[in-house]
Amino acid sequence: MIVLAIDPGRSKCGVAVCTPRDDSDRPKILHREVVPTDKLVLHVTALVDAHHPNVVLIGDGTQSATLRKAVGKSLPDGMRFEEVPEAFTSQRVRARLQKEWLPKGLVRLLPSGLRPPPKAYDDYVAALLAEDWLLAQKQISEPDGK
Repeated sequence: MIVLAIDPGRSKCGVAVCTPRDDSDRPKILHREVVPTDKLVLHVTALVDAHHPNVVLIGDGTQSATLRKAVGKSLPDGMRFEEVPEAFTSQRVRARLQKEWLPKGLVRLLPSGLRPPPKAYDDYVAALLAEDWLLAQKQISEPDGK
């Protein structure tokens, strides 16, 4: 199973191509990047050609309706395309990354919730959308947790 996930936005979008791991709830990330919104369709088309995903996911947040139509038109006929909830994903990713991105200089003195991220993290949000979706699929196929 290969999942291409999109975190839509006004000026930039996160994209991630992921596949599940047997030994972890976190997926293996094959590709992750932040792209300008006006180049999204071109990037998605290239990623579909390169990775042949089984499903394309798009978050239901900012700009999703417009981008869903544009991306949907660019996908091959019959490709599975789903809108997924993205409520609180940015906050969840930011909290996760606060543990991974160690602050430098005076920024270290700020409480973790006030520290600005060192770069855009929309691509991490896209990977989280894929992670959530893959976990939901796993729970559906294994409802008793086995």
